[in-house]
Amino acid sequence: VFLDQRSLDAPNSTLSGLIRFLLLISRFDFSRQPIVIDFLSEITESEHKTIKSVFDSADRTKIGFYVIAPYDRQSKWKSFWSKFSPEKPILGRLKGLAEESVELIKNWLNGTGDLKAVFEVSEAEELSFGARLEIDRK
Repeated sequence: VFLDQRSLDAPNSTLSGLIRFLLLISRFDFSRQPIVIDFLSEITESEHKTIKSVFDSADRTKIGFYVIAPYDRQSKWKSFWSKFSPEKPILGRLKGLAEESVELIKNWLNGTGDLKAVFEVSEAEELSFGARLEIDRK
């Protein structure tokens, strides 16, 4: 996937931008291809081929996702973000949450749900947390 200025029109609202992002996270096959973020079309076609080659040769058993941007050129297209990449189970959880969030937003848009549900945590999920931080809004 190459995210550049030609790929899609700019979203008309923050909600449509959020939905696009959630759909990308939920549907993208991170194990088969890198995400190349190139909004200003700075990366050449030959560099795209090099990026794919570097991605194909990387040890993806440890890398959850591989995100490349023009500033990675100086590291010979080794992803800065992959150094801190989440493990595959965490990436799977992220994809699942993104998919569930899209469904909750669709339900809200159809008048059958509450948008707040996207930001709420179920009791079962809450019990799995090792720590919880509460913010006093006063």
